[in-house]
Amino acid sequence: MALTIQRIHTEAALRALDPEWRALEAAHPFQAPEWSCAWWRHMADASLRIRDELYACAVRDGAGRLVAVAPLMRTVRPGLGPAVRIVQFMGADANLTELRTLAARRDEEPAAIRAVLDDLRAHAREWDWLHWGAVRAEGAAAEVLATEPGVQWSPHQSEYVLPLAATWDEQRARLSRNIKESLRKCYNAPRRDHVHLDFSVVRTPARLLDALPRLFELHADRAGLEGSVKHHDVFASPRARAFIGAAASEMASRGAACVFQLSHGGRVVAARLGFLAGPSDRLYLYYGGFDTPYAKYSVMTTTVCEAIKWAIGEGARAVDFSFGTDVSKTRWGPDAIAWRSATIPSPSWRGRTTHALYSNAMKLVPAERIRAWWGRQNGSTHGKPARPTC
Repeated sequence: MALTIQRIHTEAALRALDPEWRALEAAHPFQAPEWSCAWWRHMADASLRIRDELYACAVRDGAGRLVAVAPLMRTVRPGLGPAVRIVQFMGADANLTELRTLAARRDEEPAAIRAVLDDLRAHAREWDWLHWGAVRAEGAAAEVLATEPGVQWSPHQSEYVLPLAATWDEQRARLSRNIKESLRKCYNAPRRDHVHLDFSVVRTPARLLDALPRLFELHADRAGLEGSVKHHDVFASPRARAFIGAAASEMASRGAACVFQLSHGGRVVAARLGFLAGPSDRLYLYYGGFDTPYAKYSVMTTTVCEAIKWAIGEGARAVDFSFGTDVSKTRWGPDAIAWRSATIPSPSWRGRTTHALYSNAMKLVPAERIRAWWGRQNGSTHGKPARPTC
């Protein structure tokens, strides 16, 4: 059945897709309508130097049913020569949006991507190159992108997903000896010091908004911890905090977001934001943090363990540890899923020329200088440093 494209150029039109969009039951929180709408409201740029314009696509079948949503935008910014016009997914931020792709059911994704690419090609004079945020490295979706002339692929990025057993006892039996020993210490050490830690889950929108400032504070504490793996404070800017607050509270209103907390004496000492995808079948563990004096008790490991137990109790089928390779994820024995991003030049003469100019400059100029220049052009929200691991 032929697919048609509905162009979306206003936030109101994007929001109007909400009920149908939710029904797509995407596997990641970043594919939810609340995420894209909140991102556009809080993170899009509209300055004299950089301008983000809504360039989204709703993909429908012949019966008018919504098949996919591609929350695209066109970013116009200064270039090394003429201004460049980049079509990309919303989420061009400093690691807040960990996956940038369309929302679609897995079996309908390849055809939806093909329809979006064909529509973009029909409007090739409006953009210079397309950055397709991510597709699974293996499968039909990647094969569709691979057919595009001039496509350039990024290195693989791994996502770690832990399949869940029916009970915690079964899940624990699957764990390696090392993680079992770590968990034993996590629970025994505070008991030995007469430190009682209470686990709780915050789920209502109002309580979640009340919990987020403490989570942001703990995340900043973890980012500033000396003598450990350096982590970036992704919530440092007021814009980032406002965006996450808006997206998470809206998702909490339909039971799709929560905050896991570990407390001592009524004070939260570790917290992690989580998202439930689909009909509660997958828990996505987003960023968190902990009070650094409690590092000796491995409170974040305890929080993750309790979150896994909670997910099993809720009937979830998997826990997603998110993107980025880190021993705090791999030691749980999760499955690794490889993703790749693609850059595709416009078939227009201007697009091919502008992209070639930029690509050649990237080869000639040291990478750190390009990143510095790119950051100056884009401000704080469009540079993409390496994804931190916590």
